[in-house]
Amino acid sequence: MRTGLGAECVELEEFGGNVQLVEVAATVGKGLDALQEALLLQATNVDLKAQADIPATGVVVEANKNKGLGPVATVIVTGGTLRTGQPVVVGHHWGRIRQMKTPSGDVVMEVTPGRPVELCGLRSVPQPGDELMVVCDENRAKRVSAARLHRHELTLHSTDKSNSDSSSEPKTVAFLIKADTQGTGEAVVKAINDLSSEVIAPEVIYCTVGSVTEADIMFAEATDAQILAFNTKPPGHDLLTLAEHKNISIHQHSVIYHLLDTVGEALLEAAPLCEDEEIVGEALVQQIFNIKCRRTRSTWNVAGCLVKSGYIHRSECLLRLVRQDQILFEGSCASLRRHKLDVDRVGKGHECGIRLQSFNSTLEGDVIQSVVKKQRKPKTEAVVGGGIRVVEFANA
Repeated sequence: MRTGLGAECVELEEFGGNVQLVEVAATVGKGLDALQEALLLQATNVDLKAQADIPATGVVVEANKNKGLGPVATVIVTGGTLRTGQPVVVGHHWGRIRQMKTPSGDVVMEVTPGRPVELCGLRSVPQPGDELMVVCDENRAKRVSAARLHRHELTLHSTDKSNSDSSSEPKTVAFLIKADTQGTGEAVVKAINDLSSEVIAPEVIYCTVGSVTEADIMFAEATDAQILAFNTKPPGHDLLTLAEHKNISIHQHSVIYHLLDTVGEALLEAAPLCEDEEIVGEALVQQIFNIKCRRTRSTWNVAGCLVKSGYIHRSECLLRLVRQDQILFEGSCASLRRHKLDVDRVGKGHECGIRLQSFNSTLEGDVIQSVVKKQRKPKTEAVVGGGIRVVEFANA
């Protein structure tokens, strides 16, 4: 480890540098006291201080929705003093602090810089990393929150537009994630992103904590997204009726493997179909007849053929003309005749006359193939942890 740090030009104190090195193992509690001592010593050396008499700021570490308290966020105060009753903006969320608790569960009225605290009173669940700031009143909090939300939606819209303009990007299927906790939601998003491929990929529009709401359904309609709810309370009858009316799919799961199977099936359903072709017959051109049409006064090129294998079908098959291993025509059959009678099918060993649609350059020795094309779903591969990944391009 020390050799690797030296290779990256990190000068450790024990080698004459100015970077402290503390070996820790959090699972067994090794080195944690030494780490705390080193941090305090470094803070003293560089004279790190935070102002306690300014409006508080902080950063969200974790957030979830508590059944009794509503949205709850764990915040580390980075500056100022945070007090109960203050209106705050957290990311594009807002609220008024109703209660604060320390990690040990004690209720406190104020928190100074550098301290973690669990607070409740927000109107919705923020994201980890969102910044908290105290504002003067609730009206100010609402305005700031609305402005940030609008800016966030514009960013999403511009990102979606740039992705759609890029022809090299894979096709995407949009999802909205609702989870019981923020940590669970992040794990679900990571597992879903593992199903991405160069053919088609899931796109998580956003991930929030709590049950499905009417706003989620409206947003899903606007973004053409499916809603995935994991370990949350099932939506009521009114919400299900609204989702059905808006043609929005809500998938409720409590097992991650089932959720990933749902995502994999949605990706496979939206992936471009692959096309297989089968040559079901071949006919050898033995003679060319030029027939004049009295009605249009044009000359038709009719090939007198012998079916060498399979069959030639007038309407069910695509006809392909091959000359010296090169495909010169691929299209429909204008007419198929046997003994001057129009027929739909001619089998192996029989002679027939074939006129290709809008092609008058057939020569003796050409081969006319009868081709059947069928569409199918692309191939997939199983993903470790659950779900499937689409791995075959439509033009493969």
